[in-house]
Amino acid sequence: MLEGATLSDQLGTDVVGSVDTDGDGALDLVATAPERLADGVSRAGVVYVFLGPVSGSRTATNAGYVLQGDAHDGVLGQAAVGAGDLTGGGGPTLVVGAPGEDGAAGRVWMVGAGGLGR
Repeated sequence: MLEGATLSDQLGTDVVGSVDTDGDGALDLVATAPERLADGVSRAGVVYVFLGPVSGSRTATNAGYVLQGDAHDGVLGQAAVGAGDLTGGGGPTLVVGAPGEDGAAGRVWMVGAGGLGR
């Protein structure tokens, strides 16, 4: 079980368990909280990466890596998916949507395997 850091974070809006974000060969668990306050920016959104293998209960503060949105109402993490090798790094890519960034034009973040751990 994963628990959000604060009320209204909406942790678990999207969950991905099929991507190796740090390149160690173990699948990691990614959970998004698009309503989360990030560095004082409301609804910027946060994506938590729990390094695998994952078992037992965890809280957001136990995440191995954290991606934070930087735009008010950016809602980073509204959607997330593990995809094939989109970055050319030889492993899976984590793709995260932030539809409210850039004045609601939206932005898509892509992180290749090993991209967070290096």
